[in-house]
Amino acid sequence: MERLTWSKADKKCARVAFDAAYERECASILAELRKRVDAIHNSDDIWGINDYLWRKRREIRDKYDFRGSVLVKVLAHLILEGWITPDDLQGLSEEKRDLLSRGLGFFQNDSGTPEMKR
Repeated sequence: MERLTWSKADKKCARVAFDAAYERECASILAELRKRVDAIHNSDDIWGINDYLWRKRREIRDKYDFRGSVLVKVLAHLILEGWITPDDLQGLSEEKRDLLSRGLGFFQNDSGTPEMKR
């Protein structure tokens, strides 16, 4: 596979979207944590929270990788999971938007499906 080169502008746009996704996902985890804490009734519930946080920590660690060699894949994954939208990445170069579009299979349509605008 050809090595991707990221311009400063592409990196900046990707970083803003990447960080926004991270913050949104952490906010979601916090909301779930609050629900679980409010529902604690016994010691098993406490350890269930620990297990939940451990799983989420591993998921987050594995998912949020800003290396240029995997960044298109990471951004595509974040779009598919709903943490960012294609609109969050409009500042990317046409080359990177094309890679995301092809990777996601997004085509221009009127059905409300996310798409990368060119």
